Amino acid sequence: MTEAETGRILGSVGFGWVGDQRVAEVGYWLRRDARGRGLTTRALHLISRWALDELDCARLQLRADVLNLPSQRVAEKAGFTREGVLRSVAFNPRQDRRVDFVMFSLLPGELELPG
Repeated sequence: MTEAETGRILGSVGFGWVGDQRVAEVGYWLRRDARGRGLTTRALHLISRWALDELDCARLQLRADVLNLPSQRVAEKAGFTREGVLRSVAFNPRQDRRVDFVMFSLLPGELELPG
């Protein structure tokens, strides 16, 4: 994601296949000074539409740290469904501890325009 006027990088949305069952995962980050404008929600919606419609993805999933409530709100605003918590699923070297993630998913036919 870039700022239209300056071309400055504001953030990124990534996509990757998980295994061979037409399941993919998306992730995102955004600069602190660019938050609160709906940019990530819109970008997540666009990449989700592309994955589900153009790539025939059967399931799109997203993980957010349980403490990162803004990221969870982005997922929900983009139409993802909260499935549950993956306990101690990853190690965070900055915090020197294992962390929990909330798992979200989006299936074909569930995607609507973000509100």
